[in-house]
Formats: sequence, structure tokens, C-alpha cells
Amino acid sequence: MINNAVTTTNLLSFTGPSSGSVIVAALRYSQTLVKNGSQKPRVLTILNDTARNYLSTLLSDDWLLEHDLMDEAMAKSVAYHRHEKYRAASVEDLQLPAAVTVPPTATVGYALDLMMTREFSQLPVINPSNRKLMGYISLTTLTNLMEDGRAQESDQVSKWMFSFMKKGKKGGGAPAYQTITPNTPLADLSKFFEKHSFAVVTDDQRRWCLGVATKYDLMTFLSRRQSSGRSF
Repeated sequence: MINNAVTTTNLLSFTGPSSGSVIVAALRYSQTLVKNGSQKPRVLTILNDTARNYLSTLLSDDWLLEHDLMDEAMAKSVAYHRHEKYRAASVEDLQLPAAVTVPPTATVGYALDLMMTREFSQLPVINPSNRKLMGYISLTTLTNLMEDGRAQESDQVSKWMFSFMKKGKKGGGAPAYQTITPNTPLADLSKFFEKHSFAVVTDDQRRWCLGVATKYDLMTFLSRRQSSGRSF
């Protein structure tokens, strides 16, 4: 509802661009009523869409930049939040502890105990012969599998782990793997977290798992930098 031409209330929904257009039209119309000397206008508008349909288009910074739909001010704002916000810091500046991993032959029961004891939500799975990253195991997934009876504590982790493959490789059902190294800019890591809840940090050739980064690690870094007043 728009009251006195400029006040908006009762906008409770996560609405999309069409609703934004309706609000702008209502504001402009109410302003003409004020100019014409009418009584204080009250305009009822119907918000007719949801923003969930636009998360990969009009609400995506990447999509807007790709289609040249950002004005200069908006583009500068996006650049600040992506790059200047982290002041050229990289994953190395997160000061991550050494990775805790399991081999594919570890049991589900062992992996669950380890994650609950360490308060981890996932564990990288490493090939014990060459220490190469194979994939990861999820606490939530294992718990759900145990509850519905599909997984047993004696099962090997390899049976239920999510396997990685190189980004761009075709075929198979494994998810694409994006390499995150200590030199990866935090701006890129932040973008990665838009679609993922954690990142496995490796060397450039993906030979060794060096650590696991989460959104919490990124937030902790920003908090630490703000409190210390230092530039990393």
C-alpha cells in the first residue's frame, strides 16, 4: 500500500521485477495526484510475482553484467563487494587448519563419529596411496541414509561419498570440481559460496588436500580484519 505518495507499507513478499515495475508506476501516479491538488492519495497495488524465478537472471550480478544491464554506479558497487571488500586477500589469509580426511575404505560409523566429534559437516575423502582428493562425505547425507535404513555403520565411505571430477569433463554422474587453492582470491571464493556451502582447498594440480573452507571462515576473516584494522 502506498500512502501520501511516498510511503510504502505491507511489502512482505520476496517479489520480482514485475512487482518493482508496479510499485514505480504506483508511486509516479500518486505523485501526479498530489501535484493536481487532490486529497492525500492512497493507492492499492498487487504484487504479482515472486523473485525465486529470477535468481539466475535479473537477480544475478553475473547475468546483469553479461547482458550489459548495469549502470556505472551499480557496476562499481558490485566490483567493490567482490574485490575491494577483501583487499586482494586470498584463501591463504583464512589461516585454515590442516585438513582432516578419511580414506574411501573408512567405515560410515567411523566417519560419522569423526564429524560429530570435530563438529564437521563434511570430510574430504583421500586416496591413501597418493593422497589425491577423490571426493567428500556429508554428515547430513550419511545421517539421512542411516535413518531410512539404506546405509549401515559397517559400509565403506566409498559407497556413499560424492565423487569429484575435473571441471569441464563430460560424462559420468559426478559433480564438476572447481579448483580452490591457497592463491585463490577471496572474492572468487565468495562467488563460489553463492552455490556451494564449503570448498576443498588443494594445490594447483589437485594432488593434495590442504584444508576445507566454509562461509564461516570467510565471515571470521572479515570480522578479524575489521577488529584489527589491518589490510591483508
